[in-house]
Amino acid sequence: MQSKHTSSIFSSSLAACFCYATGFSPFSAILLTKLGSNILTEDKKCIDSTLRACPISATELTKKQIEKLSRIGVITLGDLLKLPMSEVARGFDIELVTYIGK
Repeated sequence: MQSKHTSSIFSSSLAACFCYATGFSPFSAILLTKLGSNILTEDKKCIDSTLRACPISATELTKKQIEKLSRIGVITLGDLLKLPMSEVARGFDIELVTYIGK
């Protein structure tokens, strides 16, 4: 049996930190969570503006994709979403087009 003293020392030495978010999809919620946004809302404008401000370096895109996008001035998800999908499909691999759709 554990004494109360030991239990309280153990609990006070634990530090927990967590982040949370809602999004349009599980992928968007995960991204917002990784950014530490701590957004719980159904307000689509709020979620959209937060996602659009997200740097592409915080996404799960490959380093090669991020470098190629950076060369054409794409720094945020908002920049990426401004590109016509036909242009993205023509100039990048299908994985990027799929990622955007998520």
